[in-house]
Amino acid sequence: MNTIRVLLKREIMANRKVWLTILLYVLLFPLVLFVLIGLPLYKIQPLVQNMAYLHWIVPGIWIIASVSTAFLSALVAARKLRYENRLLKIYLTAPISVVSIIMSGWIWALILGLVQLTVAITETGLMVGEFYTFSKLGRMVAQVLPTILFFSSLGSILGTWVDKYFNQIVISLGILLFYSLGSGSFIPLNLYPRTYATILEGSPLIGDVHNTQNILMNLSGSLMDGLITVLMALLLLVLHGLVCFKVFRR
Repeated sequence: MNTIRVLLKREIMANRKVWLTILLYVLLFPLVLFVLIGLPLYKIQPLVQNMAYLHWIVPGIWIIASVSTAFLSALVAARKLRYENRLLKIYLTAPISVVSIIMSGWIWALILGLVQLTVAITETGLMVGEFYTFSKLGRMVAQVLPTILFFSSLGSILGTWVDKYFNQIVISLGILLFYSLGSGSFIPLNLYPRTYATILEGSPLIGDVHNTQNILMNLSGSLMDGLITVLMALLLLVLHGLVCFKVFRR
């Protein structure tokens, strides 16, 4: 655990020159989603299940903002480690385990994702003029956290095992665009083609979005999709670690 803490401190120091960029990104991203997606779609779809669209979209902004931040942070950290400097070689000649190396990048992405989630909750609350009870907020956040875990793992894998920078950009755009626009975060699933929506509804990642929206509308939400998502995230992390252990130690 001490090793992971040291590696996290090194990650913080390595990013000290871009802290202003990170801060601006974290502060502006939820606002951009609200202004460029929420406000225009509100003119087209004022109500969703008898709730004002600008209130209904709030969980979608939380999820997409925090997921994107965690995913990209994990990807960048993994890419720097594997392809852009000599740190990996230095780490492997030191008494540092592969597990610590992987976990530090994953935890770093998770921390930034949680910071983004906190900022998104605060900013959307101010923009729509609504703050939630502690119980309701806790239930919604519990639905969002598994997706952050999953995309942190996915970003680590992509940053480590896709070496071409252009390929990483294309794959990242594909993943984030599909999840942003095709998960029901900003557009209700009942407006999609029925076959497509039926397929999506079977995914736990989509279920996390849907359950968060249900809780917002005072309907029941299920933790089952979240538990499955957490298991998927841990499975990805374990598989990633096993492959890294074999390859990095060659």
